[in-house]
Amino acid sequence: PPQAPYDRICITAACSAVPSPLLEELSPGGRLIAPLTEYGLQILTLFEKTPGGMEKKAICEVLYINLRGKYGV
Repeated sequence: PPQAPYDRICITAACSAVPSPLLEELSPGGRLIAPLTEYGLQILTLFEKTPGGMEKKAICEVLYINLRGKYGV
């Protein structure tokens, strides 16, 4: 948080949803990339914070280790 907001964030473990604190720390126009688990697949997904909200774009199927802890599996 002392360095927030961030222009870029990269999550390197699969998660079912992006942890909300990371989305909150993203600056306007900032991008976040994460492998999201959906329907048993991991999809590398790009999020961009725009004036209208958060845009989401699926990039490709990937295979990462699962996120652990409070926001993990």
